[in-house]
Amino acid sequence: MEWNISAHTPSILTTQGDNQSIPLTLSPSAETDVLLAVDDDDMWIMNTSSAATPKQLPYSEDFEDGRWNDTWVNSAGTGKAVVTETTAGEGVYSLHYYGQRSNTHRRGIQQHFEPSHPDYFSFRVRSGPAEQNSGFVTLGDIYGGEMFFFFSNASGYWFCNNDTGGDASQAANPDRWYRVELRNMNWQTKRFDYYLDGELIKAGVQFRNPNVASITRLFLYNYDANSEAWWDDIRLGVHTLPWMEFASQSGQLSTTETIHAQATISAAYLTAGQHSGEIVLRSNDPLADFINIPIRLLVADSPGLLLPRAEIDFGAVVPGSSATRNLRIANSGTQTLVIQELHFADVAFGSNQALPITIPAGQSLDIPIQFSPQEARAHNSSITFTTNLPYPSNQTAVLTGSGPLPPVLEASADTVRITVPAGAQLSTQITFSNSGQGPLNLTALLRTEAIKGGAGVSGNDPLHIARSGGPDSFGYTFKDDTEEHGAFFQWDEIAVPMGGSGVELTPLTGRPRDSNGNNPGAFVTGLPLTFEFPFYGTERQEMAVSAYGAVYFDAAPKVSADGIFRCPASRPTKP
Repeated sequence: MEWNISAHTPSILTTQGDNQSIPLTLSPSAETDVLLAVDDDDMWIMNTSSAATPKQLPYSEDFEDGRWNDTWVNSAGTGKAVVTETTAGEGVYSLHYYGQRSNTHRRGIQQHFEPSHPDYFSFRVRSGPAEQNSGFVTLGDIYGGEMFFFFSNASGYWFCNNDTGGDASQAANPDRWYRVELRNMNWQTKRFDYYLDGELIKAGVQFRNPNVASITRLFLYNYDANSEAWWDDIRLGVHTLPWMEFASQSGQLSTTETIHAQATISAAYLTAGQHSGEIVLRSNDPLADFINIPIRLLVADSPGLLLPRAEIDFGAVVPGSSATRNLRIANSGTQTLVIQELHFADVAFGSNQALPITIPAGQSLDIPIQFSPQEARAHNSSITFTTNLPYPSNQTAVLTGSGPLPPVLEASADTVRITVPAGAQLSTQITFSNSGQGPLNLTALLRTEAIKGGAGVSGNDPLHIARSGGPDSFGYTFKDDTEEHGAFFQWDEIAVPMGGSGVELTPLTGRPRDSNGNNPGAFVTGLPLTFEFPFYGTERQEMAVSAYGAVYFDAAPKVSADGIFRCPASRPTKP
């Protein structure tokens, strides 16, 4: 069979931060199955020899042949391994392991390799229920040493060499697949970069056992009784091409049919200069099962514009009022990014950000976006940018919000005066109504004040502190631990020396330590959050924490007159 390929050596010229698409036309002379993959150095071919014979790298396994036990071996696991089409991380099939009956490591299935030094490892994994330890993947040597130890722990987080300085901060949702990558595996420094779903989670993660000199074993298993997990698309020693991806990677062509494979090129964060790789065409043609198409990417030195979060929903904002959210803009290039103008498609949206906006290379900036509706309707808009980019920016932020019909509160009286004789009981009535068009949420609060010098009332009554209240105008309420369904004390150990995954807050500033070594006035500010937290109409991306555990968002810490933080606590003996 012969192939008609539109370009055997595509060459693309782009600039940093830009995205482009290139067409690749493929026409076979007979019906065939087609799979497109992207490599930068090596082809990879499925090794179908017996599992008793160690494999050589590069190695891949996608379970698309519907089997596992002709290339893998059972490692004394008490569960059951099956290839299933119920769920898959890539393609149609995946490996499902379930029914483990003993809490023992490396009891599942395993793959053997010739002693190897891979520089890349990736796989797709889906865990079982969040309270189970499942989805284990380990890489190690013939002596049982492990350089990589990965699983979903019973707290619902992915554990990647966390006991030796790795990471356990990423949530493991049992309802979805995750793609895990180990890039830049360095056998001199014994470190690698950990990626999850294409995002760098932590660079320079240390091998779990730095004495591991080569890779000879790959294990897939679960730990807890009756736990389960799924794995798919395993690749070891394959160099991926991160700046190019095909929207559709497989299909079937008839004799006269032509496929137009659309590839997306992303030069975000790439260094200026030439980057080369190859497109690998794999088919069931016995005479041309692999065709390599070299590709070159020329990246010019320039700024780049990326929006990590390209959608902002302001929710419901009453007409005549406003709400503020932050839009983060990142510079993915190597030159300074300058934004001269912001363009809003709807006048209900705007920004008080001073222009021009200057963002150095590799950095990001949050700019405030305001939503100020004047009408009771839904608003759908966008924001575009005028910049110093050498190409038209295709980055657009979508802005949405609604201006609900406002309520109007009316009362039958604005002042009520009642004289109650001693020992008597009287009642009165006030009528509240809503003359507006929107729903009215009303909470009645009764506040009493002592009248100094009045009959039967002492001007020295102690101050009464409310133990519950709200909601306020933003809908917030408060309760302490003496109220039903109120706050309760629960101690979660997050200190790293005690096995937790917390972050030590240093250095603390504030009042000097006392003679006992205590520092009650200490605090830390500017602590970044890993998510945006809406608080009183503003998206907060950092917070401050006092030594007593008080969390606040103000620019200045909350201290009492004696300079000490006061944090109400039901168990003051705990920090």
